[in-house]
Amino acid sequence: MSQPTVTEIHSLYRSFCRLQRRWPRQDARPARLRDHLLAKIRTEFRQPGNVSTRYQHGQRELTHLERILESKIEQEFALPETSPIITFLPTKKTYTLLDQEAQDTLEEKGTVSYLKDYLASKFER
Repeated sequence: MSQPTVTEIHSLYRSFCRLQRRWPRQDARPARLRDHLLAKIRTEFRQPGNVSTRYQHGQRELTHLERILESKIEQEFALPETSPIITFLPTKKTYTLLDQEAQDTLEEKGTVSYLKDYLASKFER
């Protein structure tokens, strides 16, 4: 692919900004994905590097984030209504699964330990 023009780069930047404004607010969460997106947009477009490669990567990221926001991932990989896993999912919206705090916890504990703790907390009463 040839080098993207300045207009194409500005268009991609504006598309990320529009997506960030459409992202739902998560005021109850200490680490908000919406705020993280804005910070990431601001820093990534200032980084040096291969413009063509970074532009292509940015287009792919934008496409995937839009799919998450529009719940297309959830529709494409829908769980059957009878699936027992639905009981344990925190919410139907995919974007809340990207919460930074949850990701940090997963990284610290590991997936199996996190799921075990999560399931145990669901059954405690």
